[in-house]
Amino acid sequence: MSRNVKIYQVKRDLDEDTRRNISFMSYDWGIKKIPDLFTNRFNEIYELIYEFEDTEDLDKKGVAYLDGVLWSRFNFREDNPPPADYRGHRLSTSDVIALDGVRWFCDSIGWVKID
Repeated sequence: MSRNVKIYQVKRDLDEDTRRNISFMSYDWGIKKIPDLFTNRFNEIYELIYEFEDTEDLDKKGVAYLDGVLWSRFNFREDNPPPADYRGHRLSTSDVIALDGVRWFCDSIGWVKID
C-alpha cells in the first residue's frame, strides 16, 4: 500500500505581476488576486515539481501527514537533504500538495484543503 504525493509550486517563468500576486502569499490573498486560481488557472500558474509514492507513515492522514512528515522531509537542512531528484525550493506558503488526488494549500499558518 502507498500514498501518491505531488508537490506543486508556482511556475518560475510566470510574468512578474502574476508571480508576485501568488508566490509566498496566503490562501485568502491568492484567491482575492486570482479568483479562479485553483480551478481554471491552476495549470497555468502551478507546475508539478515532484511526485512520488510514499509507503511510510500511512497511519498519518491529511494535516498530520503534511505537518509531521512532508514538512520536515522537504524543509531540508544540511543534515536532512531533499531527495536527489527534487528540483523545487523548500516547502513554503503558496505551495500545493496533492495527497492521493486531494489538494492542500500551504497557508501562512497551517494548510487549507482545496478539494
